[in-house]
Amino acid sequence: MGQGNAGISARERLGAVIDNFFGFVQRHPNYPRLMQREIMSRGPNMKWIVVEYYRPLHARLVRLIEEGISSGEFRSVDARNAAVTVVSTMVHYFAAAPVMRHVLGHDPLRPKEVAKRQEAVSRFSRTRVIPTQGRNVMKFLKIFSYLLAASLSWR
Repeated sequence: MGQGNAGISARERLGAVIDNFFGFVQRHPNYPRLMQREIMSRGPNMKWIVVEYYRPLHARLVRLIEEGISSGEFRSVDARNAAVTVVSTMVHYFAAAPVMRHVLGHDPLRPKEVAKRQEAVSRFSRTRVIPTQGRNVMKFLKIFSYLLAASLSWR
């Protein structure tokens, strides 16, 4: 995430993180269940997995979000919590797939369904979790102009 990213926006890098995660899980469909089982059992490998993999990946994602905030691509948010939210929206879908099969009435791990979920997570992360300041300003101006026009018409 941090090395060799000259000229690549934080928004594009965040999209790549999401795409890479979904690609990885599609190539390794048992990964979410294995990791969930290991973490929930608090087995002997949990600490090693967290220290060796999860903590460094989380730190890199936090830095990416902080870079996006500094460059003005993302609004000011708590980068650590935003990183947890982004990861959670990806991981939960796969970890909950057995239950979601019954909730949705179809296999949520079909490639078409995973692609739809990937797009939804990407859009959600880009527009809701850490939207750009400019988008918020434009939205505010649109709402403000509507309210101003409405208040003038009430006179």
